[in-house]
Amino acid sequence: MTGEDIVAAALQMPIDERARLAHILIRSLDEVTEEEHEGIWLTEVERRRREVAVGNVSLVPWEETLLKLEGLG
Repeated sequence: MTGEDIVAAALQMPIDERARLAHILIRSLDEVTEEEHEGIWLTEVERRRREVAVGNVSLVPWEETLLKLEGLG
């Protein structure tokens, strides 16, 4: 069973069971060590760097992002 299979099955569950599952999964993140957190973030940073480098995503200037967040852009 893949992660995608698990997600698909979880989405078929009643909302109260999904909420309980989400709570359990979120609590399990607290068990991650500092070194594991660092590794996770380094992996994510590298993934994002590659996406920018190959042109899959484009960067948005902070000023433009801020205007969008404030509802002005």
